[in-house]
Amino acid sequence: MKPFHRLLILIAAAGLFSGLAVSRSSPRGADGRGSSRQNASRSAGEIPGTAPVSAARVFPPQHSADTLETLAALDDRHLYSRLALWLTEASEADIAAFWNGYSNKEDGSRLIQSLIFVNWTRLNPQAAIAAVGEKYWADVWWAWTCHDPQAAFAAATTGDPKVLRNVFDGIAQFHPEWLREHFNEIPEKERAHALFAMGNWDSDKDPLRTLKLLEENHVEVDAGILKALVREDPWAALDWAKQHKQEADPFSLFNCVDLITSTIASEHPEVLERLLEQTPSGDTKLKMEAALFANLVQSDPAAALEQAKATTIPRTAAERYAAIGLTLVQTDPAQALQIAKSLFAACPDAFVIRATIEYPAAKSEKQITIPGVDDFMNKLMSRQPANCMDLVVNIHEGEEANYPLQNFARDWAQEDLTAYAAWVNQQTDPAVRTEAAGFVMEKLSYKGHYEEALDWAITLDDSKQDPVQNVLKDWEREDQAAPREWLESSNLPADRKGKIRALLDRERDQ
Repeated sequence: MKPFHRLLILIAAAGLFSGLAVSRSSPRGADGRGSSRQNASRSAGEIPGTAPVSAARVFPPQHSADTLETLAALDDRHLYSRLALWLTEASEADIAAFWNGYSNKEDGSRLIQSLIFVNWTRLNPQAAIAAVGEKYWADVWWAWTCHDPQAAFAAATTGDPKVLRNVFDGIAQFHPEWLREHFNEIPEKERAHALFAMGNWDSDKDPLRTLKLLEENHVEVDAGILKALVREDPWAALDWAKQHKQEADPFSLFNCVDLITSTIASEHPEVLERLLEQTPSGDTKLKMEAALFANLVQSDPAAALEQAKATTIPRTAAERYAAIGLTLVQTDPAQALQIAKSLFAACPDAFVIRATIEYPAAKSEKQITIPGVDDFMNKLMSRQPANCMDLVVNIHEGEEANYPLQNFARDWAQEDLTAYAAWVNQQTDPAVRTEAAGFVMEKLSYKGHYEEALDWAITLDDSKQDPVQNVLKDWEREDQAAPREWLESSNLPADRKGKIRALLDRERDQ
């Protein structure tokens, strides 16, 4: 989905769409539960948070002091806002002249290109299409639709079908009501593309009508149109989802529950809170709670932290601490580390939770991962590896004792072997040091530093499999003599040397 809503808001503010309404209230549901609100959409004629036109504040006109030369001297980071103001009064010839220069940039900004096309097609769309060439036709036709969908559609029907599809995409974004009203005028073989475009955008102000049209034509519902319905009337969206929960699942391309809950949580949290009270325990309720908490993390981090501390269910507490920690890893890794400590204090087995399902004649085990925990700890590991290793190395017991060590140690050894080896040498627990040192040995051997790898190997436990023989086997693939010389000159016990020598002989004879 193209991120053009920002440029359209700017254009609307500049007065280019002064004839269009700049706000709209959401309709109330049949039961009166829907609430009126300003709709923050991608629509070209609406500015979120503004009053109706009759009560809108009038701003004095602004005039640009820029010229073609001063604009051409700006880089894209500083060009957009000044170009937008200049374009409000630029002539068709001026716009064409600016485009002739800007189009030669190899790394031109799509947003700036679209800003030019929107203003150019406002004055003379045919001239813009003729001037830009086939490379930019799609964007110019798209821009034309925001001003005059009827004319753009009429012109496109006589040309390349690909152009018509670009027009559908633009009309669906800017004027979906026009596309609905004129649907029967669309060539039958192109209607599927029009329907797809209508379902793709989340700017529709009457999404129920579009959903009905999609259903009548047996077109799968896309996330965009459902988001539009959630924004217009969250209760209607929930009712619609309940009615369409059937064998022929219309949500095969996305998770309906996740989409509805995340959108309502960010735009109508009070609705989701009411819905949560009516929802029985289960996966759906957990997702709703997680969506509300994610919204709280963004809106009130302090309150989110207090809620996480007060959470008594270990799995839920871990998920909440992870959500908080993810927002801190880049900006405050020290605080993120404290969050990680709280996470594992609340849920020591947060990396892997084992659930046992018992049946009358059997039982099965299932591993459950807590959303956000792995992501948070991986990011924290990249910022504070030593502290992170100190935290996780002794978390688990039993079979899962080495799970975090194996994963994080391997990554750290790959990223910075010197720093990792220094951390290993500080470990006093023999079990921890043996497991951690194995990754140093493996990495050195992989790099071909066999003698250094053997210095580590001789310090490791050889009760199950001798690490020395593993390094010597790798070394002997490159050099038949040097590994034997090292073995014979080493201080290893005679019986250990004999076992390794016999193994190397068998490997050589194979």
